Amino acid sequence: MTSEVAEGQAGFPMATTGSSRDIAPLKRDHAVVPCLLRVKRDMADFAAYPPPGVYIAAADNDIANIDAMVIGPRDTPYEGAFFRFLIVFPTTYPIEPPRVRFLTTDTGRVQMHPNLDKNGDVTLSLVSTWSPAQSLSSLLVSLRSMFTADPLYDAPHAVRGQLEYSAECYRQFVRHESVRVAVCDAVESCLMDGHPRFPKPFREVVLRRFLEHYGKYEKALMKQRYLNGSEMFDLIGGTKGNFQHDALLARLRDIKEKVEERNNAVICV
Repeated sequence: MTSEVAEGQAGFPMATTGSSRDIAPLKRDHAVVPCLLRVKRDMADFAAYPPPGVYIAAADNDIANIDAMVIGPRDTPYEGAFFRFLIVFPTTYPIEPPRVRFLTTDTGRVQMHPNLDKNGDVTLSLVSTWSPAQSLSSLLVSLRSMFTADPLYDAPHAVRGQLEYSAECYRQFVRHESVRVAVCDAVESCLMDGHPRFPKPFREVVLRRFLEHYGKYEKALMKQRYLNGSEMFDLIGGTKGNFQHDALLARLRDIKEKVEERNNAVICV
């Protein structure tokens, strides 16, 4: 998989989901010049040696606010899904770590990982042990490494001890919600012109990678189709409605047709 540095257009809107509003944008003044110089260097390093499955977009009017997209790694319940983060560099960067907010939460309704809560808070060891030797690239690699084959094992021991269902049950939940929120919702928003959920530089990437991964999405849902209609639980054991594999399969196929129609229309033009 390849990675890209996608520079935002002038006036590029940063994330507008509710969870991103808690992080105020940095103001450009003399006090943040060292921070901005380091961010520029980090972005140049990212462009020269891009980590796999990671994309970034920065606003032209404030490169200290960066939108990042991570594509779920293969052989995990997150495979091929599109996860967004907002990264804000404080004026003290790189002495202090960047602030990170997870944005793929279905507006606060879904917790995709034990260390990515539904309010957007991110628990990452790299941040707690931060040093100036770390960089934007090392942060992005650490974020992507969170999306593992067995995410439940990343939960704190006390939390794991309270769970009454297996790691497999949690993988089933994560796969279903990844396809629903981080694939279907994501691709549908990219098909809508002017939709703020996905920055413009990411949209073509999402639409292209969706078609590349489509077979994996469908295969994963078909494999778990026997769960259709049964109760679904989140990490803390709360009921989250029922599995809707049949509805998701129909939705996926409809989205695929729309993406292909859109691509054919672009080719004809």
